[in-house]
Amino acid sequence: MCGRFALSLKPEEISSRLTDIQLHVDSWLNVDEYRPNYNLAPQNRAAVVRRMDPKENRLVIDCMKWGLVPHWSESPPTHGSLLNTINARDDKVVEPRGLWNTIKGKKRCIILCEGFFEWLTKGKDKIPHFTKRTGGQLMCLAGLWESVTYKGATEELHTFTIITTSSNKYLSFLHDRMPVILTDPESIETWLDTSSGEWSGNLAKLLKPFDLSDGLVCYPVPKEVGKVGNQSADFLKSKPAPSSSSANSEHAKKKGPVGSDPARLGGTKTGGPHDSPNMKDEPTGAPTPKPQKAHIKRSAVSVDSDTSPPEKKVRKAA
Repeated sequence: MCGRFALSLKPEEISSRLTDIQLHVDSWLNVDEYRPNYNLAPQNRAAVVRRMDPKENRLVIDCMKWGLVPHWSESPPTHGSLLNTINARDDKVVEPRGLWNTIKGKKRCIILCEGFFEWLTKGKDKIPHFTKRTGGQLMCLAGLWESVTYKGATEELHTFTIITTSSNKYLSFLHDRMPVILTDPESIETWLDTSSGEWSGNLAKLLKPFDLSDGLVCYPVPKEVGKVGNQSADFLKSKPAPSSSSANSEHAKKKGPVGSDPARLGGTKTGGPHDSPNMKDEPTGAPTPKPQKAHIKRSAVSVDSDTSPPEKKVRKAA
């Protein structure tokens, strides 16, 4: 899943970064609506690359709202229903039916970001992690977009969804899903080429986990990123490790290793897939963990055991 990402760059910085990855864009359609964002959440606007016309090879940046709204909608969706369309599973996109099938031929796009956030669950705690390209390049996430005009409105609204796929083995400790990241100019060009208006097998092949040879880096970041609306450059920086004295103290208390997730992908796997963060604002700024069933341990002597429990000693009255 991808429920939060970052794009803190100014428009001119984005244009420069696009040149670095050989993605040539003619113009911004609504640059005045763009705001640099260290903590971009659903319903926020983001910089999205698409064709100005499906059949013309002219790319533009469109500042769209995150959370795809079907074109037939007469009014804005509720927050809960909108969260259902912030992501589109790759296995659903390739199906010849459903909402995604109506737009995947003509309305494909690239969502620009510096990286995305995901939360690692450890007991009752949720630890935010930031994943980005090793070299700091812009991430190009595969997506779909749609336009809608609500009843009584005069302006058309553009919205988008991010396509997700299975996590690669080095991100699986964090979550079982990850966004589809397109890295090379050929893949990006193929994805954005909507001239035929049709879906194809070559497009479906692009919906796959990130190739490890291209390099990602993932690290824990401050928990304050969990609260929607919080903004800080620190959200994109690795959270400082605890001092040796406090780490040793914590180690002594818990009698276990002081936790450290792999800073660079390719490190030791630390867990299994987990749920995405709760999007509600919490007092602590951290996503609320789902309630878990308590695990009941068997006693040392089972009722099925051949060994009888020791007899209680009864103290006789004097």
